[in-house]
Amino acid sequence: YRKIFFALSGLFVALSLLLALTVIWVLPDRFLNHARHPGDEPHGAAEAMPHADEGHDEVRFHEAAGVREGLAVDLDIAPAPVTGTTTRLDFLVRERPGDRPISDLELDHEKPMHVVGVRDDLNEFFHIHPVPTARSGFLSSVHIFEKPGRYKIWSEIKRGGVTHVFGHPEVAVTGEGAAARKEIFFGRSAIVGDYQVLLSYEDSIIKGKEADISFDIHDLFGREVAVEPFLAAGMHLSIIKDDLKTFIHAHPEKIEDHHAHAPVLIGTAYAHEGAEELTEGQDKKISFHIAFPEAGIYKLFAQF
Repeated sequence: YRKIFFALSGLFVALSLLLALTVIWVLPDRFLNHARHPGDEPHGAAEAMPHADEGHDEVRFHEAAGVREGLAVDLDIAPAPVTGTTTRLDFLVRERPGDRPISDLELDHEKPMHVVGVRDDLNEFFHIHPVPTARSGFLSSVHIFEKPGRYKIWSEIKRGGVTHVFGHPEVAVTGEGAAARKEIFFGRSAIVGDYQVLLSYEDSIIKGKEADISFDIHDLFGREVAVEPFLAAGMHLSIIKDDLKTFIHAHPEKIEDHHAHAPVLIGTAYAHEGAEELTEGQDKKISFHIAFPEAGIYKLFAQF
């Protein structure tokens, strides 16, 4: 597969051959008479966000350190991470109170667990898949951090038809080099290896309102490129707010002719967003319908 990362608006060609990154500015609702009122619940821990489509699973968000009851995931990292060296990430899945190990996880996009991590400046990204071990409830993976800094990690599991996303406390990675390099770009195009990718989205994105975001992939000669399945999807899209408090994981689900006037079947959600994978017609696009829960700057990491 190819990883891309973008930055939205203007013309920008990414130098990286791994990722093309997207940064979106979402308009605060107070400028458009949609301000959050005192007492409204913020997007956060243990919040249930069912998909608008009835056929989609419910998604629950948790900060791992705050879970006192129900399904919980704890992260242990050993040895202390240093750039360029192998670090083991161990995840213990259990039921609280009582700390009963849980091993009957369901496969979601071919894996029992997805783990996404970013450095706090959003310039480093990884998506890995820990595997079950001989010890009940334990899943493990190895990872090499390439650059130092503070990293936020999310683990994602599925059980009983419900997807659970756990935000883990930040991890400090030591080593040579700058620990942060905050840069914000607003480009809509990138070259990644042998491909050029164009990102399209609405000029004004408003928090809480569904926005259309699509990716158009061509080779360097401008010819259309049809993507192959990657973890049972045409694309995996991770959307992360720059304060690391909002994480959205989206997959294309619906195949439609881009030129047909079929009704939109996939709707608003805050994780595993509804999406359409457009693979027919003259212009092939991978499109998502995303509702951003808060105003601010987001970075989009697309893997295909």
